[in-house]
Amino acid sequence: IDDTVLANYKSMDHEGCPGPTTSPAIAAYALAHPWDAGAAFASDPSLTAPYAMGSLTQSARTAALNLLNLYRYTAGLGEVTEDPGYTELAQAAALICAVKGGITHSPSRVADMDGDLYTLCARGAYRSNLAEGYGSLPASIRDAWVSDGDMANYGQLGHRRWCLNPAMGRTGFGLVYNRSGRAFTAMYAIDGSGGGESLVAWPAQNTPLELLSDQNRLVWSLVTGGDWTRDEVTVTLTRTNRSPKTWRFSADGSDGFFTMNNDFGMENCLVFRPDGMDGYQAGDHFDVEVVLGDGLIVRYGVDFFRLGSPGSADAPVSGLRGDVNGDGRVNRQDRVYLARALAGWEDYPLPDASAADVNRDGSVNRQDRVYLSRALAGWEGCGL
Repeated sequence: IDDTVLANYKSMDHEGCPGPTTSPAIAAYALAHPWDAGAAFASDPSLTAPYAMGSLTQSARTAALNLLNLYRYTAGLGEVTEDPGYTELAQAAALICAVKGGITHSPSRVADMDGDLYTLCARGAYRSNLAEGYGSLPASIRDAWVSDGDMANYGQLGHRRWCLNPAMGRTGFGLVYNRSGRAFTAMYAIDGSGGGESLVAWPAQNTPLELLSDQNRLVWSLVTGGDWTRDEVTVTLTRTNRSPKTWRFSADGSDGFFTMNNDFGMENCLVFRPDGMDGYQAGDHFDVEVVLGDGLIVRYGVDFFRLGSPGSADAPVSGLRGDVNGDGRVNRQDRVYLARALAGWEDYPLPDASAADVNRDGSVNRQDRVYLSRALAGWEGCGL
């Protein structure tokens, strides 16, 4: 087909498109780059005068970097490295948000804060992805920034697009807990030291289910970098296995949410979320066809798999954080199930380890049982 881009990535005849990342390669990369953060602080922050940013342990910073790079590797993008200057700015951004008690990209001056420190805080907050209440940096990356599925963000996906910005080469991370233990996190985002542009799809050609947050809110995106308008674009999404179904998106009418946004990173980000999606399973395959304004057609496939068994068709999972037993609900039975699974009871496997990682620290352990108990009891700062 003339002017067709076959977006199975390896066969793309299009300069600047990312190379493919196979499911075994992604699983191997994940194994070699763990994101279990461990102890957070090398030195503690101070939220009262004299204020202090504190500093994160190397293990905490590496865990965040590993998870960010796993997303980028999955999407066919280059790795980013940690920049000490960006780390300082991100830590300052987290501090000012914790002091203010809420995230803000334009923090007002704190009367008793040193002027130089406030300048760092303000600069970091302005140029960083920010999050509140996610408990850890890996949780913020997965459930806040790459997901971007909440009402305030899914129409533009700004945080995701900074995480998966092809031009990014360096970043830094910050974390501060306020007096009630609520986490404020930051990732320095506005960096162009990596250079280059490419098509960026999420979910990617091969996507682990563990990298998805709330599956029922999964928003699909394709960043093209072109100069088309929403009125010129049509998107067709087809599930080819189990109950095949097709969704169509255009300015004339859509089977779900559809828009285009040009505000963050590369321009022309197509955003679409299909109505009536009943979750995603290992082994699911979707075909995506995007017809752009100048007749260019982009076609690519998306396969979902689990990191433990790439390419296999595992049991379905609900995608609900805290749904440990996989019954589609989060309740006391999940707490009991998790306690028995952790105790090694026979016939208590974990159908979805990502759902059992309730506190989003990258591992499943006793802390997740405690967090789930508190969440079910309605404790502040223990949301699901």
